[in-house]
Parts: sequence; C-alpha cells; structure tokens
Amino acid sequence: MAMELHLARPNTDQAHVIVTCDGAFSHTFDRQSVIPTTSNGQPYPLKDPFTYGKALYAALFPPDSLASGALATRPQRIVLVAADEDLDAISWEYACGPDGLLACRCSLVRGLPKEERIAPPGSLNGLHIVAVASSPLSRHLAPLNVEGEWTRLTEIIYDLDRAVRLERAWPPTIERLRDLVVDGSQRVVHFMGHGGQNAAGAVLFHGDFYKAAVAACGCHDNRMDKASWNEQWMGYPVGPQYAASSNIDHAANLRGKLLLIVGELDENVPPESTLRLVDALIKAGKDFDFLMVPGMGHSNGGPYGTRRMQDFFVRHLQGVEPPDRNAPARRGPEAPPSPPAPLPRGERGEEKPSTPVGEGSG
Repeated sequence: MAMELHLARPNTDQAHVIVTCDGAFSHTFDRQSVIPTTSNGQPYPLKDPFTYGKALYAALFPPDSLASGALATRPQRIVLVAADEDLDAISWEYACGPDGLLACRCSLVRGLPKEERIAPPGSLNGLHIVAVASSPLSRHLAPLNVEGEWTRLTEIIYDLDRAVRLERAWPPTIERLRDLVVDGSQRVVHFMGHGGQNAAGAVLFHGDFYKAAVAACGCHDNRMDKASWNEQWMGYPVGPQYAASSNIDHAANLRGKLLLIVGELDENVPPESTLRLVDALIKAGKDFDFLMVPGMGHSNGGPYGTRRMQDFFVRHLQGVEPPDRNAPARRGPEAPPSPPAPLPRGERGEEKPSTPVGEGSG
C-alpha cells in the first residue's frame, strides 16, 4: 500500500504550503518553519538531524490531518512530490516521528508531478534482464556485495505483476552474455561492480550490439585507478592489455548513445578518468551527453542523475521525448504571476554582456 503527498505553494514568493494526500486536501504549513535559521531555532540537519527531523515530521503529518490518518495505516511506500525547487531542496528524508526516522519504517521516495510523469511502456511482458557480476579476484581485497545486489534484484522482479525474466550471466564473460541476450528484442544488461567502465565499454567495443548506455563514475582506463585494485587481474608490469581494454584509447569507436555521469568530488574513482574520456570523445568528433554533479562523491549523480538517466533511456530506447523540465511552473488561478524584479545595476542586459552557456547537455 502506498500514499502520495503533494507539496505546493500557490505563490512561490510566499511561504504558505498546501499539502494534499492522495489527491485530497490535507493541511497547510509555513515553509519558514522547516528552514534552519537562528530566529526559529531549527538546527541544520547534519548538526542535529533528529531535532530537525521532528520539525519536518510536524509539517508533513500534523495531528488530525488527512496525511496523519493515512500514515497511521502504515503504508509501505510514501511518494513525496515537491512542486517547486525551494520545496524540493528541503531534506524531507530526515523526517522523524515518535517511532524514529520515517525512512526506516517505509520507503520514502521523491516523485514527479503527475503532469510530468511518463506512463510505463505497455509491452514489458517478455522483458529479459541479465545481471553480470564483477568482483576483485584478489583475496587481499574486500569483495563487492554482488550477492546482496542479486538478492535485491530478485526481490524487485518477484514483486512485479509482469512476465519479466531475470538471469545471471555465469561465467561473466562477453561470450556468455551474448549467448543469453542475442535472441531477445527487449534486453537490459545490469552490471554489478565496475558498472561505469563496463557500460561505456558496451557502446565502444560492442556498438553493433548495444544501443545506449549510461556510465556513472567509471574507471575508463585501468592505468589511472588504484594500482592495488586493477593489477590483481590486469597483471604487472603494465602491458598492452591495459591499452586494449581502455575506453579512453577506443573513444573513436563510439556507436550508439552514451551518457557519462561523474561526481566532482569522487573519492573512489578519480573524476579525471571520466574527464579524459570526455576529452578523447571530443577529439574524435563524437556526440555524447556529459553530466558532472558539483560536490557529489562516488555516485550515479543522486536524484538528478537518476532522473537524467531515466530520461536518456526513455528518449533513446522508447523513442519518447521526456517532459520539458524547463517549462514555466504552473501557478494556481488565485495567484497571478508577479512582475519581475528590476535587476541591480551591473546585471542589466544592456550594461553587462551575457556569458554564453557551455556546450553540451551537462
């Protein structure tokens, strides 16, 4: 069972927030009450997460509200939709009630407004998912939790009401992978471990087979990442096998569509690896998409990166154009648009030349 909370402000210049629960009005609250300031005494989430979480919980589920009553039924999933960027920027995942953190009781996920959602494809029956495990061979390195990832995938597939086939590639080789998916039209390959490197390699080394790939925080050349990690199976000294497996050295072979994602502060795989691949693709004259997330560590880009990945596959695999995220926000009928505020001196178009935005989709 799931419930949906929708947070919206009739006028984004004001703090008044309207909360609807499963499409029906629930209550209102003041946005300023959940913004950490010295005046309201709210601490910053990282300084005192539980105190801040209680303020978020009080805003979302006040007593005797429709949202509070729906929460009392213990839903397994709560979809929270924030209608504007200021509301979306609030860390609602810290919400903490009498039973502790809400996210520990049920799945708390962010959702898109209904007008921006894309209906799932109607032909998922017969979908074939092949999982490819990859873990260090050395006994001196901690193995990746590929078994836990496999268990998570099987649980997700088990709950689906569609005919979806999940299979594990064993041994995890290119030959075995081809044998498993060569006869299917709806193919999804899920890499468990080294996914960024393998995903990009799919459209660089096997572009005749794969149509599109998203590579996040990948090690695109084994000569650049941790020597203690890569030399376990690549061998030492460094030989021609390193260049033969380098995504960077083979950037000119790109076929199909590729989205590269990297966190600016990745502490695991050097962001330089992705940037060098970007440089090589540009020098080869290839078209691709690139997203660097400022302040992000080793990740697929967080919620924004996930949404970009979903839009990427919808556009290039389903042939459907995702919603226009840059369209003007809809305002309620009781709140006509306010006139734009005058720009300070030095920022007017006629007094300060505009700076062109960098090319690319990142």
